[in-house]
Amino acid sequence: MKKLKSEKGITLISLIIYMILVAAALGILGSITNFMYGNTSKFKSNSRYSSEFDRFNSIFIKDTQKYNHAVVTVESGVVKCTLNTSKDGSDENISDPGVVYIYTPSKRNIVRKSQDGVELEVARNVYSASFKANDPTKNKNGINVKLTIGPGGEASEQEIYYVLKFW
Repeated sequence: MKKLKSEKGITLISLIIYMILVAAALGILGSITNFMYGNTSKFKSNSRYSSEFDRFNSIFIKDTQKYNHAVVTVESGVVKCTLNTSKDGSDENISDPGVVYIYTPSKRNIVRKSQDGVELEVARNVYSASFKANDPTKNKNGINVKLTIGPGGEASEQEIYYVLKFW
């Protein structure tokens, strides 16, 4: 018998190595695709309520630029955040009564009530809301607002520190 040295091909070991590499590449690609799909569906459900955040933010920012003092009270589960103008930064020397933001858990909304009695609903489908005036960890006078908008399973949460008028 004659030995054929010129025959070229792949050995069984190299074939097994190639198959292992292809399987690993497909596994990595599958996990990346699964991760991206999971985040896309989460983004899709959260974007449904982003307009509520935007509406609240646009109105609340205008008020924080106008007023320099904030007072937060909670009565029977209803959260009230009063923004007003104070000459010395205290509750005793109020020169402009300002506006009140009212979160009512049973109605799941936030209403802005101006000093002339006009009420405007600034956010709907609010699962929870909290206001915290004058956070000591911040160097400027402001208010920390944490909103969770949407039903419990699909709720989107946002927490922002708004700086009150300081000039």
